[in-house]
Amino acid sequence: MQGIYRIYKPKGLSSLEIIKALRKITGIRHIGQAGRLGRQTAGVLVLGLGQWAVKKLKNGRDLLPSERKIISDFTRDKPLTLEQFKKEYRQRKKIMSLCLVRRKNQILLGLKKRGFGSNRWNGFGGKVQAGEKIEKTAAREIKEEVGLTPLKMKKKAVLIFEFQDNPSLIEVHVFGAENFRGQVKESEEMKPKWFNLNKIPYRRMWPDDIHWLPLFLKGKKLRGEFYFKDINTLLYYSLRIVKKI
Repeated sequence: MQGIYRIYKPKGLSSLEIIKALRKITGIRHIGQAGRLGRQTAGVLVLGLGQWAVKKLKNGRDLLPSERKIISDFTRDKPLTLEQFKKEYRQRKKIMSLCLVRRKNQILLGLKKRGFGSNRWNGFGGKVQAGEKIEKTAAREIKEEVGLTPLKMKKKAVLIFEFQDNPSLIEVHVFGAENFRGQVKESEEMKPKWFNLNKIPYRRMWPDDIHWLPLFLKGKKLRGEFYFKDINTLLYYSLRIVKKI
């Protein structure tokens, strides 16, 4: 949901309260506005969600024609209320799991053999099924993909991914596991391999991994947003260390 939006502000709410509500809905910290409305004034706020959108809004450069219309042509579309924005956000969001397994100074990665992200090294995970808890998804996926049963997994990051030409938002809950049961084995989807921590193959991984994985491996808890042009081009990211997930 990063981009430039028109949000309706009802009388009685301040512009800052609208921004705080959007941060709570999306997890996006960088939100900027073009002008302000007083608490007792009902009207439309033009807001940039995400650092790149805030920069565009401030300097007026690199704006797409559709973004210029959002800013200048208030007759084009009706603004979204907070509830409408929240509903749209939930409809677009897909929740995924990712589990990273370690032993001493090594990390277990899998070379994706097919589908989205093929020929890249990654952790193990997948989409949450209806009614399934995210921890169950993480344990199920790593068992199916590499034959291990993780013990005492800890969630250490929540990362949101968005692609320029894809309306979906991917919210990934990242777990770490240093204890496990079973033997590592190859599956139809993944070819596993242990890597020393100083030889992680970042050049054959997703472009975002080099930004957050080193912090993750140091035990930091993270929240972040990553915005891609395509599968090879990371346009913008925001990453912060948090006290709890």
